[in-house]
Amino acid sequence: MEIGGIFALLFFKALCTMAGVGGSAIVHPICIVLFGFATKTAIPIATFATFAATIASFIANVRVKHPEKKNSVLYDYGVICVMMPTTLAGAQIGSFLLVVMPAVII
Repeated sequence: MEIGGIFALLFFKALCTMAGVGGSAIVHPICIVLFGFATKTAIPIATFATFAATIASFIANVRVKHPEKKNSVLYDYGVICVMMPTTLAGAQIGSFLLVVMPAVII
């Protein structure tokens, strides 16, 4: 069951990363059903899997040039600078609520 879960996890994370979405909504059920984790344990694992996939995608694409603008890179760092503070604030609030709330509410 766990070996099948590892292959399912890698397959769906690769699909989600190629699609440009995090994929935590797919990783949560895989961790719960195939690995037998509790909800409070599956959420940090799914978050870390999304973080690792995002870092790997960033490293793979950091030097890729924009297809229409030959002198610029693929990533728009201005948008990243605008979005990161709210993303970090949301992660902090979510981490706090995960610790404070009981598993039934989560």
